[in-house]
Amino acid sequence: MPPRVWVALVLGVLCGFLVERWNLVPSKPEGTVTTPPAPPQELVQSMPEKEVRAQVRLQPIVERPKRPTPPRPSSREEVPMPVFQEVAPSPQLLGRGQALLTEGRFPGLTAHYRSTIGFAGYADGIRRLGGRLFVRDLQARQLRAEIDLTGNRLQPVEAGSLSQLSPRSRDLSEEPALQPFVRVAQETFGGGPYGVVVLVPIAVDRFVLAGIEQTLQRRGFTPEGFVNFEGRYQRRGQDIVLEILSGWNVEGEAVPLPMALNLSGVARGEGS
Repeated sequence: MPPRVWVALVLGVLCGFLVERWNLVPSKPEGTVTTPPAPPQELVQSMPEKEVRAQVRLQPIVERPKRPTPPRPSSREEVPMPVFQEVAPSPQLLGRGQALLTEGRFPGLTAHYRSTIGFAGYADGIRRLGGRLFVRDLQARQLRAEIDLTGNRLQPVEAGSLSQLSPRSRDLSEEPALQPFVRVAQETFGGGPYGVVVLVPIAVDRFVLAGIEQTLQRRGFTPEGFVNFEGRYQRRGQDIVLEILSGWNVEGEAVPLPMALNLSGVARGEGS
């Protein structure tokens, strides 16, 4: 066989190997909450001393600390802050949100917390909403234990207590402050790998989904025209607010969608 043919074959095999390696280790930006639309079947199982099992459908989300903010532009280049449209909860809006949750096809959501309220502020806000943190076996798709941040420990999952939590789980696996809990789970249960997810009350995600859809429709859009939304968490006193900044449409364009959703108000029963 001619030398040129041998060289071409060797290069082809090497390039194929590199492509496979790159595909196996995708890069993930820090500081995001990503909500994939498809809901896998989840088995919720307690810690070994609690033989409690239940079935719940989770739509995984990813919650991570944000990358450092790039340098601000000079005063001549300052971009005006967007005016956020406040979304008001109502029985009709929350009812529509339940339908969207049931469909399970809503686009993803990426929201930052590190550069705005920090992990401590985020965790406190989620707790005040009635949200809870869990260690999840990513291979077995099981919730193995609940994280008690106040007691700094893992505790058994009470499966019966999950019925009022949303299936749109938030993935906090890349939060450094939660890595000790992941390591304890690894030592306790073996297997893995393990991650951390957050589940919030159903009413909160009803409000988020329907609020985004309502704002889109008022501007002549539909959720089906988007693949992901970008946002950030803020605090208003003790309340936690989700600000949506923009959405990426199916053409790959960023569309400004400034809106604000007071999650704490809905958790208190406003609009129900």
